[in-house]
Amino acid sequence: MRIFRSLILAATALACGAQETGHKAHFFLGFGYTLGGDTLADVQFSDGDSSTLKAGKGVHMKAGLDYRWNKAASFQLNLGYHVDDTKAASNGSASFTRVPFEALLFWHPKERTRLGLGIRKANSVKLSSSGAASSIGDYDFNASTAMILDLEFLGRKSHYGQGGFEIRFVSEKFTLADYPGAPSIDGSHLGLSLNWYF
Repeated sequence: MRIFRSLILAATALACGAQETGHKAHFFLGFGYTLGGDTLADVQFSDGDSSTLKAGKGVHMKAGLDYRWNKAASFQLNLGYHVDDTKAASNGSASFTRVPFEALLFWHPKERTRLGLGIRKANSVKLSSSGAASSIGDYDFNASTAMILDLEFLGRKSHYGQGGFEIRFVSEKFTLADYPGAPSIDGSHLGLSLNWYF
């Protein structure tokens, strides 16, 4: 909750500053999918199917503020929800969830192309299981401060806003919260995302 409050305060401050200076601040929503990371669990179902949970895989939804300083630079803050689930089953399920906070700086070599570098800190990182998959167990994790490399192609502006297609790489690691001596788990991933700037 402290991170969420910090995001709201920072977004409000940037938005107010944008109004005073003429710079442009936009709230945005993003939806994407990532692949990568170490295998956390292999789940076998009674119908013969199986599912694999990976530390870097899953759906990534985010919302935040994008602030354009000038033609060459912009800054972004966002808060997200990143989850990898097993397939839906009546007799059990497992999931790996995290709530990442991200801050990125972008350079705009062209009007509708930008390259970004940033940091990410995942919070509430959990591996949860139930029913037939409960043998996996429930675990909490600590996340490293991750590095983000980002490339985004922006669409043409319209009355409703502007779309963006994002390609990113995140270098991230997790450790078990209750087992400090355990080896780290690689959560690094490559992701694609569609964003909408209002």
